[in-house]
Amino acid sequence: MKHDTVAGNLPRCLGTAVALLGFLRGTLLAAMPPPSAPALHTLPAKQTAPASTKAKITMDHYSIYALDIANTKQAFTVYLNGWFIDAHGSGPQGYFSSQLVGKYIADGQNTVSIHINAPAHGKPPLDPFRVHLRNSEGSVFVYDWEPDNPKHPLPVETQGHFQAHLPHGPWAWQTAPKTTLDAPTKTAINAFVKRLFDALNTKNVDEATALFAPRAKDDAVSRNLSVTESEKGVRDEWIKTFAKPGWRMDPIDYAHLNYTLFAENRAVEVTRADDTYVLRDNVGKPEDAHDSFDIFLCQVKGQWVLVR
Repeated sequence: MKHDTVAGNLPRCLGTAVALLGFLRGTLLAAMPPPSAPALHTLPAKQTAPASTKAKITMDHYSIYALDIANTKQAFTVYLNGWFIDAHGSGPQGYFSSQLVGKYIADGQNTVSIHINAPAHGKPPLDPFRVHLRNSEGSVFVYDWEPDNPKHPLPVETQGHFQAHLPHGPWAWQTAPKTTLDAPTKTAINAFVKRLFDALNTKNVDEATALFAPRAKDDAVSRNLSVTESEKGVRDEWIKTFAKPGWRMDPIDYAHLNYTLFAENRAVEVTRADDTYVLRDNVGKPEDAHDSFDIFLCQVKGQWVLVR
């Protein structure tokens, strides 16, 4: 799984003020101290708001979610509702992370899937391992693994569940039909990718804004920000991007694309044959910074839509 470069995040930009607000909101959330470590495999109960605030939370407030990986040297992979969240290979250097994951939270039951690898060459386990998911109201899910617990030898493959209520209802990917990557499906996906490519390559601001609007909306809602400002920010960024001297798209070899299923086979990531971004510019030298755009698609009312 790849992460966006700074340039690759351009279509996700919500405008300067909105992006700053989202950053500050995420920073404040990340600063929330985690609770004391619970027992192994403890899954906290569903959070319930006090009566005085419950109506506000369920009607007009979207709780912002973050997932933390405590500092560890263990090799692991974490998925949330079938979406890749984080991974690390074992080694002498510790690893930790904290990221916003609201757009992967499902309305209803949610599933966290965790795999911790066995130590290499029979070496003893390195470190404790913790996954902590929290929202604006507090802790939602915690998983702890301790190396000195003989009841849980490595490798570990486990799942945990928690409930969430989304005031806006389920995401498009949550209700999308499951898909199989047969030849007709790949042909339809390629046609949509070409539509995206043509909109960018011809610098069609209206078409590019419309095609990226579902993703902009999801990004805004997951951060409890203004959808209108989000869509305006995306349009403004396309105008700036297309105005760059000599800006053009890197041609796509549609016969050699990779397709990876996520979200329990409801969404598809499309990449090039070398596993790089399918949509990227072709400006300057290969080692220069480039605009590149990750592509996650699902079907909405029989049509492919860009959702991530």
